[in-house]
Amino acid sequence: MKHFLLSIALLAILITGTSQARLGYSEKEIRKELYGVELEVSNSDDETYTLGFESAYGAFFYIMDTNTKICEFCMYVMNSQGSVNAMVESFNGKYVILSDTEWRAYTDAGGMVDIALQYNYEHGLYAFIYTQ
Repeated sequence: MKHFLLSIALLAILITGTSQARLGYSEKEIRKELYGVELEVSNSDDETYTLGFESAYGAFFYIMDTNTKICEFCMYVMNSQGSVNAMVESFNGKYVILSDTEWRAYTDAGGMVDIALQYNYEHGLYAFIYTQ
């Protein structure tokens, strides 16, 4: 039950605004906002590393620049068609619709976040990609 409630709380955080993308945030800022969430760290061979966590609806990944420790790219990989549909419905009501699979969000700070829904045929997964 506790895990279920935490998952619901995380989903609410993820779908209530563009802050879920945390583009331009430092690792420290992300960890502070997600206090209590266990973030896994993965290193890559290039100039990036990934912070990520799983919820009942999928997995969220923050791609960080190794040198600056700043989030450059975000991806929310969904684990069910129902989760995808709920996110699309939410985005259609809150953001500027660019196409059936693309949205633009304008932040309170005057910034802009582009969101694209992509499908990976090899793995059969949907992912929302957040970029500035």
